[in-house]
Amino acid sequence: MTAELPNFALVLGASGGLGSALVTQFLSDPSITRVFAISRAGESDSIGVSVAEADKLVWIKTEYDEPSMVEVTEQLKPQAGQFGRVCICHGLLHSDTIWPEKRLEDINAENLHAIFQSNVDSYPYKADAYDSLADGFEASGDLQKALEMRALAIKKSTAENVENGAYKTRHANLLKKIQNKKL
Repeated sequence: MTAELPNFALVLGASGGLGSALVTQFLSDPSITRVFAISRAGESDSIGVSVAEADKLVWIKTEYDEPSMVEVTEQLKPQAGQFGRVCICHGLLHSDTIWPEKRLEDINAENLHAIFQSNVDSYPYKADAYDSLADGFEASGDLQKALEMRALAIKKSTAENVENGAYKTRHANLLKKIQNKKL
């Protein structure tokens, strides 16, 4: 007879509304033997934890930048292969002025820009975040700011060691667009 492996759950963004609801759900699930909750804010007051559930919960307070995530990964290495559930809930789902879209008509440039900015704030080392923010600036007509973000996307992609031909092409096309406007 073989021993059953532990079944762990990992929730990033555990102090937000969705993340804390998932932590609560996983804590009450008898098939989940340990819940790792990751957040910037630390333990959420919205999660009511019984004494029995407290033994299942491991809370890790951290930033979401690359060095901090490397540290969290190192902390979690001993549990490799034991995670049955991984939920990524950090980022911007809603704010005082932004709500999840239920229809295409609900999407607007201002809200998309706020989400793109949130991605840059959450992933300042990722080229794609800057590229998306550049798209937002370009769509709203702020071509100089878009150009800055395109240049940052190229710089970040070089640091990430990822293919950046598309970023360079979009940068060059934007430069042409700006030059044509000046003529």
